[in-house]
Amino acid sequence: MRLGRRHRAWRYASRWAVALLTLVFAPRTAGAQVIEPNGLQVPAACPAFETSLQSYFDQLVPPEPINATADASTAPGTFSPLCSFQAQLILSQSSGAAGLAWYNMPNDETSAPSATYPIIAETAMVGTMVSSAAIRSDPRYAGGLIGFALMVQGQAVYYSEYKRNVFCSGCAMPDHWKLMLAYPSKLASNAYYLAFEDWPGANATGWPDDGDFNDKVFKLTGIRCPGGGEPCDTGKLGPCARGLTECRANQPLLCKQLVQPKPEVCDGIDNDCDGVVDGTGLCRPGQICNRGTCVSGCGRGEFICLPTEKCDEDYCVEIGCAGVRCEAGKVCRQGTCVAACDGITCPVQQVCRDGKCVDACAGIVCDVGRVCRGGVCVEKCDCGGCPAGLACDTTSGACVDLGCPSRVCAAGTTCVNGACVDPCNQAKCPGGGACVNGTCVDPVPPIVDAGRSGDGAPPVIITGGSGGIDPTGGSAGSTAGTGGTGATPGDTRSTPAASCSCRAARSESRAWSLIGLLGAALFTARTRGRRKGRGIAA
Repeated sequence: MRLGRRHRAWRYASRWAVALLTLVFAPRTAGAQVIEPNGLQVPAACPAFETSLQSYFDQLVPPEPINATADASTAPGTFSPLCSFQAQLILSQSSGAAGLAWYNMPNDETSAPSATYPIIAETAMVGTMVSSAAIRSDPRYAGGLIGFALMVQGQAVYYSEYKRNVFCSGCAMPDHWKLMLAYPSKLASNAYYLAFEDWPGANATGWPDDGDFNDKVFKLTGIRCPGGGEPCDTGKLGPCARGLTECRANQPLLCKQLVQPKPEVCDGIDNDCDGVVDGTGLCRPGQICNRGTCVSGCGRGEFICLPTEKCDEDYCVEIGCAGVRCEAGKVCRQGTCVAACDGITCPVQQVCRDGKCVDACAGIVCDVGRVCRGGVCVEKCDCGGCPAGLACDTTSGACVDLGCPSRVCAAGTTCVNGACVDPCNQAKCPGGGACVNGTCVDPVPPIVDAGRSGDGAPPVIITGGSGGIDPTGGSAGSTAGTGGTGATPGDTRSTPAASCSCRAARSESRAWSLIGLLGAALFTARTRGRRKGRGIAA
């Protein structure tokens, strides 16, 4: 079977000449990855009267910034289909008829698939687009990954997974023939160009074509590489750690950063991603930024630190941590700089970030058809599937533990591995805080505020909230969609917030009474604060 231009001998001669000259005289392009068993680097040059892959990419509007040689890759050979699948024949430099089909992954990596399912007809013209081939909803779809095959007269002639193609044992570098090149789009997500080679057949000693891979080229959207589109950690600090996995040519999975650094403000969030939440210079003179709120520092007025603490430049810290300065991303505990999440086990469905147990998806609103997982928006599981070890809950669109999609749990419990459990089981909250209803609660006792009660009135008891206490008695709220909780993560210093509205009583007897009450309350106070560039905590 020949897909060439009507078997014209001059075409074969000219193309073979160009290919041979390219192989012998052309220098290797930096970054080129694909070498055929016969030593030919592909895609090879094509005759001037044909449109090459590089010319096609360059002529697109806007141009695809793809280097057809350096970005050439046989991987991924398999893909995960999404709900928005589309296929289009975009280039054909062969007049022969050939179409595209998909197949479910066989159990082994070398045998031919037992069945293939057509997508684009063999007689299709360039520009033909098929939007009706919704693979994920096709009853023949077995779940998991799929591959693609070039079809000629109803038969698959070769596959996107090159190890399913003919093995050339008589070649200079024995291997399977590589007959499809995959190019991920650099302009669109979940889109690939699949370029197939045109040849009549392969055998154990050679193949009779030129390797330019411009013969049948398809653009597929609504597919992604194995493991792509999943929440990941970029390795950066603060909110900049949030990312999604994506594939790039000739590289392993990369973690694409979703949040970019911003100027720091006093809001309980590490806006500039330097590993320190809030910092200096964010409040008016005489105040510090503590847990997202501007308050007075310790050592001023009536505020005193606990007997086990010391006032270290406006913050109450463990005596052993006074003067200790930790690198970004670490805090001081018992005189030693440790990772902020060391020793912390968060309740079920919460994660530790910068020393705080938080709901990673709190405040994040996703577009229609997407749900939040791990703090980022991903396709609902009925369209995007689930990572290994998780199952799809089609009602919510979320990936959950195996055995949990249809499990209904009583109030106050949640499903873990098919069983309903207390979400606080095994939890070790930051700073010794308690786990209540699946949430870690900061160990902040009531604080005496003598200033707001008025002369002759008993002291007012104000309950400290996890967001910190502001000068008007309110608590700093959470910041939606930024990974913030309204509290300074990873810090266990006593806050000077209680002093912001306290003042000495006018009568000596009342003053001593209030001081006694204040001292009793402050003796057990454990709230949080962090100053920019210090990275310390008790």
